[in-house]
Amino acid sequence: MLLSLIDSLRCPNAHDETWLVASVDEWHGSHVARGVLGCPICRAEYPVIEGVIDFTGGADWPVGVQGDESGSSIDHADVIRLAAQLDLREPGGVVLLAGRYAPLAPWLESIVAAQYVVVVGVDERIPRGAETGLRVRAQLPLTAQSVRAAAIDGAAATEVLARETARVLRGGGRLVARASVPLPEGVQELARDEHEWVGAAAGARLAPVPLRRR
Repeated sequence: MLLSLIDSLRCPNAHDETWLVASVDEWHGSHVARGVLGCPICRAEYPVIEGVIDFTGGADWPVGVQGDESGSSIDHADVIRLAAQLDLREPGGVVLLAGRYAPLAPWLESIVAAQYVVVVGVDERIPRGAETGLRVRAQLPLTAQSVRAAAIDGAAATEVLARETARVLRGGGRLVARASVPLPEGVQELARDEHEWVGAAAGARLAPVPLRRR
C-alpha cells in the first residue's frame, strides 16, 4: 500500500468522516507491506497484509493469488485498450480496478508513470502483483472525488459498487463496467457494446458513441 494513499482513505463505519492513522511494521520501498490503519473515532482497526488493507472486519475469504502470477496470460492489447478507455494520457491520480480488470494493475502502472492503481476485492481474492489492495464488503473506504478513473467487472461489478465508485470519482473521471451493470446516477454514458460500457462522472459532456471491436 502506498503511504500517500492514506490521505484518501476513510473509515467505512457509520460516523463522521475521519482520517485514518497508520502504524507500520514493514516497508517495501515507499509501500506499507504490513501494519494497521486505525480510526480515531470508533477505534476500529484495519490490518495491512502484503499491501492489502482489510476493511471487511475479518471476512473469511482469503487474501491470496488469483489467476496467473507470472502475468504470461495477460493480453497487453487489453491493457492499452483499458488505458485508453480510462483516459490515462497523463500520469498521476488514483485508479481503481476490480474483477477481471484487477490482474491488469501492475501492467497498467508500467505504461502510465506515477499512476496509483488500487485493486478492490468484493468477495474475491486480490491478485498477486497488485501493489495496493482494498478488501471491502461494498462501501468504498475512500473520500468523495478522490479517484481519477475506475474499471469494475466480474463478481465485484454490482449496482451498489457502481454507485460507490461513482461517488468517489472526481469530475470527468472515467468509469468502465460490464454491460449488465446499470449506469449509476451522476455518470454519463460515453460508449457501449455488448460486453461493457464507458462513462464519465458529472463534468464531462460528450456524445455517446458505439464501441467497435476487430
